[in-house]
Amino acid sequence: MSVEIWQDGPVLTTRLCDGHRRNPLSRAVRAGLWDAITRVRKDKGIRVLVLEGEGPAFCAGGDLADMPHDHLAGMDFLTEVWDLFCALECLPVPVVSAVHGPATGGGFELCLASDFVVAGREKARFAIPEVKVGLVAAFAVCRLPQISGLRRARQAGMGGGFLSAEEALDWGIVTEVVDDADVHARTRALAQELAKGSPIAVALTKRIMNRELGGMEKYFGIDACAMLFANADTREGIDAFLNKREAKFIGREG
Repeated sequence: MSVEIWQDGPVLTTRLCDGHRRNPLSRAVRAGLWDAITRVRKDKGIRVLVLEGEGPAFCAGGDLADMPHDHLAGMDFLTEVWDLFCALECLPVPVVSAVHGPATGGGFELCLASDFVVAGREKARFAIPEVKVGLVAAFAVCRLPQISGLRRARQAGMGGGFLSAEEALDWGIVTEVVDDADVHARTRALAQELAKGSPIAVALTKRIMNRELGGMEKYFGIDACAMLFANADTREGIDAFLNKREAKFIGREG
């Protein structure tokens, strides 16, 4: 099972369960997340959605071993992933991510799509390292400037380096930093607190705050990034990553 979903009163928890591979956003994991989103949409008794991961990492992002290899397949993949993140942003309930370990690539983007992020002080780290394998984190490069500002977004998107939990808090990516052992307990407590609010008022507050999200940036991000899946540098970057060697980029299309 790639995803576990269970309900505790008004809180629905979704756990990514591919921990030995650091919980990549594989087809199975994405399908599980869509199942959770569908449950929230249909069940008015669910007031909060919690996301967490098993094993040492929260989520390692895209499954590089199963990436598209051409432009059209890349567009389909990016559209689905972008729609997944937007669906979390548009849910009428708060989404809370419990980040106990690294959140990279798509895992970083899951955090951006969440309303609250509780991070472990020592082991939680955040990065969008796609440029190091010849890709672009399409959702993050559009959304991060709105959250952290343009210059910081450039640092993360072009540099690909890690942020600590405290740095991510300063950037506005994380809402709380707690001791590693307290991440899940604090997340559950926060979820129960959020569930006490008026569901209509909470949904309206979230909708008003997110009113400027989305729009044409989605299509620009998808169109611009999809072509990379057919690029020689991308094939080289992914092969180098999977074979644990240094990539040799040539900076040429085709």
